[in-house]
Amino acid sequence: MLWGFSNEGQSDDESAKPSYQAMADAFRSRDPSRLITWADNRVDNGKAYEYADVISFNRYPGWYNGPAEDINASWRGYAAWVAEHWPAKPFIISETGAGGIVGNHSDNATAPSRWSEEYESLVDGLDVSTAMECSNISGISLWQLQDIKVDQANSSSGRPGGINNKGVLSRWREPKLAAKTVADVYAGLA
Repeated sequence: MLWGFSNEGQSDDESAKPSYQAMADAFRSRDPSRLITWADNRVDNGKAYEYADVISFNRYPGWYNGPAEDINASWRGYAAWVAEHWPAKPFIISETGAGGIVGNHSDNATAPSRWSEEYESLVDGLDVSTAMECSNISGISLWQLQDIKVDQANSSSGRPGGINNKGVLSRWREPKLAAKTVADVYAGLA
């Protein structure tokens, strides 16, 4: 089990290091058998990784951060950076994925359109396969299991219909194309 205490905090700010150290120490004092981490979107600019037992990056190559063709190289690059700078610490992808609107299908199979189930399936499949094939990546968590309604006052309310469409399941828990793609990647490991 992990103690995770922050999601996308200001870990790239040197003045935040004492807070990260204090939180890590507090969680270790509660249960020293659990590993300490936080979901970090500052990637190789993070300044507090010395206090983590596991390095965890939140990043969305293929969705927010570049095209789908860059996914494999992006994750392998981050994993190599962690292996070089923190060789004793495992690296996990703590949050990644893409959005797909249920029933929105792309006409272009070779270059599916953004927000289509095909594009979400492509990105999620590349994220998961890269994590499973790269020996420097110890785990992955897709964001998220199912689509959810987000608060209209939230900064993410610009999403189509006010829905966070990054689930591999619909809001009604029906599998989207990404669910089969991800399941196939995992089944290939057996």
